Amino acid sequence: MQQSGIAVAGLCAVLLAATLAADPAPLPNATLSDGSIARVYDHCGDGDLCATIDYPSGDRLSFYSEGAAAGQPYVVHVVRTNARGTVFEYSRRIDRSYREQLTLDRGNVHLNVDYVNDGTLRFSFSQAAPPKPR
Repeated sequence: MQQSGIAVAGLCAVLLAATLAADPAPLPNATLSDGSIARVYDHCGDGDLCATIDYPSGDRLSFYSEGAAAGQPYVVHVVRTNARGTVFEYSRRIDRSYREQLTLDRGNVHLNVDYVNDGTLRFSFSQAAPPKPR
C-alpha cells in the first residue's frame, strides 16, 4: 500500500512539472485587417507573456506583465521584434481599479486588460467590426 502511494506521488510530481513547463495556452485569436494574428494567454502573472500580435512581415509585438508593487499600478512591457532584433519597446502602467483598453487596427480591434483578484491580469482581444482588407 505504501509503495502505491509513493508511485502516485511520483506520477503527480511528473505531471505537475510537465504542466508548468508547457507554454501557456492561447485563447481565441483576433485577425487584424492586414492579416496579423493577435493572441492572448490565460493567467498573466509577473514576468509572463500576456499577448502577441504576429505580423505578416514576420515582426512580433509582445505584451509582458512586469507585475506591481503593493498599492501600485501594474506595468505592462511592450516589445516589437523582428529577425534582426528589437525594433522598439516601452512600458505602460495599468490601473487595477478599472478595465484598460488599447485600440488597434484603426479602431477595429481592442486589446482589453482586466485585473483579476488572484493577482494576475486577463488580456482579451475584441473585434469591433470584421477586418476590411486594405
